[in-house]
Amino acid sequence: MKRVYLVRHGQTDSNVGDLLQDGSSQLSDTGRAQAIVLANRLQHLSFSHLLVSDYDRTKQTVEPLLEKIQIEPEYTPLLRETKRPSEFVGLPRKSEEFQNYLRLADENIHNSDWHFSDEENFHDVIVRIRELFATMSDLEGDVLAITHGRLIIFMVMYTILGENLSPDAWLSSMHSFDTANTGITVLKFNDEKERWLLDTFNDQAHFAE
Repeated sequence: MKRVYLVRHGQTDSNVGDLLQDGSSQLSDTGRAQAIVLANRLQHLSFSHLLVSDYDRTKQTVEPLLEKIQIEPEYTPLLRETKRPSEFVGLPRKSEEFQNYLRLADENIHNSDWHFSDEENFHDVIVRIRELFATMSDLEGDVLAITHGRLIIFMVMYTILGENLSPDAWLSSMHSFDTANTGITVLKFNDEKERWLLDTFNDQAHFAE
């Protein structure tokens, strides 16, 4: 039974300030410490492939683990965080400008052609999620993936709903999930049922060790 371990990156200063990020955000001192604790746990997992978002904060998160294992990482844009409009990077999520964008995005979520500027809309993300699941399915053995919070939520909801993950289902349920920095979510493929299952969500037991 194939397993995929989805791990959110460590804390960034932008996380603390609740600011919109791009690929250049760096781990905070707390985030670097989290990455070390995380590596001490992940080194005991059995996996054959290590996939990492090509953003700085995920690369920094995996660095302590690379000192403990022999598996070469593959840095991939498939695992990037879902893209927000570039003009909002650095702004607080609660800013009026960003909140106005969110309202417009929700109002137009059924329209696959609608974009505010250069962001990914719901339909763009679903295309990427399908490609990501196809990539993971083709790999032999278990997969460890270092990625981002909102993308993990998309992957979990796609695991549960499959092609029934509609815009309305996303809007009604996305706020029911929360992912902690370095939280571990586990998906597994059930060969008998021929489908992905959610095994564990947002496990943070490594902070109790």
